[in-house]
Amino acid sequence: MEESGAAGGPTISLGDRLSRVRASLQESEYLELMPPATERAVADFEDRFALQLPPMFRAFTLEVGDGIHSEDGDHFLFGLDRIALEVAADGGRPSQPFWYTNEQTSAFLDAMQRIPKDGSVWENEDLSELQKIGALDGCLTVADHGCADYSVLVVTGEQAGFMWRTGEIDVPDIREVWEIELRGTGTTPLDFLSWLELYAGIR
Repeated sequence: MEESGAAGGPTISLGDRLSRVRASLQESEYLELMPPATERAVADFEDRFALQLPPMFRAFTLEVGDGIHSEDGDHFLFGLDRIALEVAADGGRPSQPFWYTNEQTSAFLDAMQRIPKDGSVWENEDLSELQKIGALDGCLTVADHGCADYSVLVVTGEQAGFMWRTGEIDVPDIREVWEIELRGTGTTPLDFLSWLELYAGIR
């Protein structure tokens, strides 16, 4: 299986991407990679929530690690057990289609592209008008950034496999959300490994 490189770069296999991420995480001084999940644990999770994990996240969980802890013992990336708790807590239905379609995602990206470099993604009227209210279906919370700001992995619907930021505001996760100096240089949604590399500072 091959995956496109970041920002239109050379194609790199999923196995190579996983190897690169694994090596970087193992060398990290402030992140602790948890042991991989078993096939049975992954299958039980999928059966419990009546879904199939996106291939990239599934491979990471089975081959690299079932979650990541920070140096103080907190969850940096949720493992399957913590994700299951988050499903129970947030009231969403992960087996139902994610309610933002590709067309709606494009509208988000267009609005985000128009935000000036000194503007805020979180306080933009155009983005506010695109919001739907309520617990998000079709996704799994994989990280909590505090202050009602979460990263979720979409597992069903047209956006399956991509990362979104949710909480007080929902937006497709793109590099510009994390690195404001890149605002206006492009709006490519992040898949799970691209998001993890950025979030964990992997270069």
